[in-house]
Amino acid sequence: MEDFFDEFLKDITAVTKKMKLLYVEDNKDARESSILILEEFFDEIVVGVDGLDGLEKYQSDKFDIVISDINMPKLDGIMLFEKIRETNKDIYLVLLSAHNEVEYYERSTVLNLEGYLLKPINIAVLLTILDKISMQEKLKNDLKKQINLLEQYQNAMDKNLIISKTDLQGNITYVNDKFVDTYGYSKDFIIGKKHNILKSDKNPPEIFKNIWNTVSNKKETWIGLIGNKTKDGAISYSKTTISPILDIDNNPIEYIALRQDVTELIK
Repeated sequence: MEDFFDEFLKDITAVTKKMKLLYVEDNKDARESSILILEEFFDEIVVGVDGLDGLEKYQSDKFDIVISDINMPKLDGIMLFEKIRETNKDIYLVLLSAHNEVEYYERSTVLNLEGYLLKPINIAVLLTILDKISMQEKLKNDLKKQINLLEQYQNAMDKNLIISKTDLQGNITYVNDKFVDTYGYSKDFIIGKKHNILKSDKNPPEIFKNIWNTVSNKKETWIGLIGNKTKDGAISYSKTTISPILDIDNNPIEYIALRQDVTELIK
């Protein structure tokens, strides 16, 4: 059991130790005792001695989490959080109170708080809130990593493939720069057009019916060789992959075409 708790604590502090905390408390004794606890979880703690001081410190620095007392002079904790939320929807906010102040909690329901702490700080409640925050941080970081990878994959594809997307009616909704360079049409011109603007006499007559049946009716990927006509009348051959993009009910919502230019090989 002790090993489990140590591992649990280690997982939380691995995240919180990298976060910067703004702690706002007007009571000196409460402030000093709470900081001793919070230092176990945060390496960077900036202290505000009342709501207005906390707001000024928030505005002059960058924080990941704010823990604030509710009932303070000059600016109470709810008003402080309201002002913070005006500019920051993602920062973690935790309210701290000496007793159960129902009227304040009612005002705080729209602030998307991570939780409430009663003074003196209960370690078990604090751990519950910090565990929730650390899990959210891990999810955010995982998402950032995935987005970074996807962006790199997209950049690699954009450099090597001719890409276009169409809606369910076959209207072009997106083309990349390589599409523009290959076929000679500007993005402003081609968006909203259909792919038959590229149609040439180098393809078997039945090929386009086959493509539509594969991606729309069968909801499968079609792969083959297509000869498209560029704006200046030249023929550009590409190994083409056309796939339906499906929703969670397996219905197509759009189509994407990836083309690899093989004109020189054909010639």
